[in-house]
Amino acid sequence: ETVGDRVFEVRTGATEAALRAGTWAAYPASTTVAARWLQVRWRITGDGSIVLSLDHVCWSVHAPSAERKLLDRDTADWEGSAATGREVPVDLGLVTDVHVTLQSVGPGWSWTLDSKNDPTRIRIFDGDGNAADAVVDVVVRGIAA
Repeated sequence: ETVGDRVFEVRTGATEAALRAGTWAAYPASTTVAARWLQVRWRITGDGSIVLSLDHVCWSVHAPSAERKLLDRDTADWEGSAATGREVPVDLGLVTDVHVTLQSVGPGWSWTLDSKNDPTRIRIFDGDGNAADAVVDVVVRGIAA
């Protein structure tokens, strides 16, 4: 229950900086907002003669999860370089998990996750600690774009 004029507003952005620079707009009831960054607010106005209040708000967020499997892939075919890291070719809006299995490599080989998002980038090291490429199985989980 509210007394006075009220409006539910949203602003969105692809990055946190874009969100802060964005403008507030009225939210049309029962519509879907698709964005990576989202802010919501209630704005209640009146003439100052009475106290305005908001009793309760109910809203839900749905972020569709997704999984991408890249099986038997040679990282030499991916963007980047072995030395600076290879970009994992996924189309997710947000990556939450990355699992890599190195195939047919010798002892001591390892991999590191250089960046999880924008872009998802891994580096592989051979048994001597040198940057290398390998055939891999990669499972990436996250939020669909």
